[in-house]
Amino acid sequence: MGITLQEAEKIFKQAVAESGPTEIHLYDRLVKSIGADTSPELQELSAKARLNKGISLAQQSKLQEALNVFEDLQRTCTDATQPVVQTLAATAMVNRGIVLALQQDTLQALAAYDEVVERFKDAGEIELQEQVAKALVNKASTFARTNRTNEEYVVFNDIMNRFADAKDSRLQVLVAKAQHNRALALDKMGKTAEADDLFETIAGQLWQSDAIGLKEQVIHALSQKAALQARRGNRNEANDIYDRILDHYEENTDETLKEHLDRVRFNRGFSYHF
Repeated sequence: MGITLQEAEKIFKQAVAESGPTEIHLYDRLVKSIGADTSPELQELSAKARLNKGISLAQQSKLQEALNVFEDLQRTCTDATQPVVQTLAATAMVNRGIVLALQQDTLQALAAYDEVVERFKDAGEIELQEQVAKALVNKASTFARTNRTNEEYVVFNDIMNRFADAKDSRLQVLVAKAQHNRALALDKMGKTAEADDLFETIAGQLWQSDAIGLKEQVIHALSQKAALQARRGNRNEANDIYDRILDHYEENTDETLKEHLDRVRFNRGFSYHF
């Protein structure tokens, strides 16, 4: 008799609570116990376990082992009919690209991101569209890191064409991240005024957003703009920007945002001592 769903969920929760070799061992035990069981719930849990295993291995800098896990998940689950399993496979494909980039295999990393886009570009599920957006954001970042700014700009425009009008906050966060990365690239090229404008655009678009992830993007954008001002010696302008952030979110009670705001306060004080 195979493993029950209740038993499988218990092992999965134990693995999530662990780290290192113990975590990996529990995921392996779970995947082996489920085996070829055709229960959709168990197959979904098996895919989650393999994805988590790959991520954990990558976090432990065991990049080749992580790559093997992501490639196995892609090979066995990309054509799954269950939307959740398909999303897990797409996530593994994005992570495969990230690991290849960490291994300095830029060409294969870019190809991996392209594969995600080509495979899921027409998917209707937001979860799959999110993976397409993540693949494009990582592709643009890869070009930026290798000083291929023209190609980075082409990918940035592709992201904006696909997702600029997205209503889902998960996609909006990724659009903001793409804009943020583009602004950093502009600053690197010496186009500081354009970078400032783009950081301001991010803040303006998301200023009234309620989602925590979008508020974080506002803080990141304006903090970066303030840092650029301080770097140019414009300390008063930098502190005015920091004050805008603090005034706007002074009533915030979310712990994650509180951490960001503490850094803003620190940077505001630090800017006096350059």
